[in-house]
Amino acid sequence: MENKATSHPLSVIAKSSRLQAIKNKTLIAESNVTPDNKKHQQLLVTGLNKPTKDALLQAGVLIETRLSYILKNYPAGKTKTYFKIKYGMSVESMKLIAIEKSFKQLKLDTQTVQQFRLIAQLDFYGNNTTPVKSD
Repeated sequence: MENKATSHPLSVIAKSSRLQAIKNKTLIAESNVTPDNKKHQQLLVTGLNKPTKDALLQAGVLIETRLSYILKNYPAGKTKTYFKIKYGMSVESMKLIAIEKSFKQLKLDTQTVQQFRLIAQLDFYGNNTTPVKSD
């Protein structure tokens, strides 16, 4: 009669060096993942006051969450193409337009962000999107 511990499929992982290497690789990749909020915080333009920065971070999290939800529902390998067909722009382009337009395109509620009026004309990274008028 076989030992139940060795006949279990998961016990094979401990014996197989290839499977152990794959398992270690995924564990390392998972541990190196940083939260989107921290990554987004580092990409902001400097010189923003605290209420604007807080509102921009809050909007950024909402936009990132919505984008990841949309992209997750498209077939693998076609996510960017399908997104571009549906929204008329790439994901990166969506981040470069005014947050007000991004919210409208992604059907997000502006009431969920405190002080939305402060960031309505900024892009995802905090840059001003209104054209500069020159005389």
